[in-house]
Amino acid sequence: MGLKAVFATVLVAIFYSCAGMAAEQQPLRDDQEIGFTHRLQHYSIGSKDVLIFETHSSFGQEGFGVTEENVDSNIHVMQKFLEWAKMAHERGDILNKDMAMVKGFDFGINTYWNNYQFETVKAVKDIANTPYFLKVTSGIKIFGLRFSPLNPDEPPQDQQDSATRTRVMSFDEDQVKQIIQRLQEFKEGKSKSAAEVARDYKM
Repeated sequence: MGLKAVFATVLVAIFYSCAGMAAEQQPLRDDQEIGFTHRLQHYSIGSKDVLIFETHSSFGQEGFGVTEENVDSNIHVMQKFLEWAKMAHERGDILNKDMAMVKGFDFGINTYWNNYQFETVKAVKDIANTPYFLKVTSGIKIFGLRFSPLNPDEPPQDQQDSATRTRVMSFDEDQVKQIIQRLQEFKEGKSKSAAEVARDYKM
């Protein structure tokens, strides 16, 4: 094998090695593997397209939504959570703290907000491996003051148990990274609703 061929082979190997490393940094995993689902929801009133994230448990289904113009403000809080989690890991801190309440989307006369909290699971004895969670609660502000937890998929008039139900979702650091990726893709126009996907299949 000549010198040029060897050089070309080395270049190809380096290229594929770098491509593999880039892919491993933040692979976009399947929803089923990471404990939540996401979908694009179109609302005929208020905001148009909303990216909805949902968790499913024995307590029921909960969700929170973000429209395109609110992606950056929601991602900002999630990235801050990751910064705090890194610092807490390094210092071995136990931290429970309200972070922010950020606008999610509009639905008619109602504006849905996403309430973010940083939480440490205190039951873990090994401080070095203490898990930190981002707690998210979706809801509306009554007269712009009191926050009332509500599921985006259930109109306020259908939620009789809203006062007694917690409606809090928990996401670990890996899940938050995955949510950020999906929000970024949504902002870049890479996410499609079921109706948009169906339109791609023409007779």
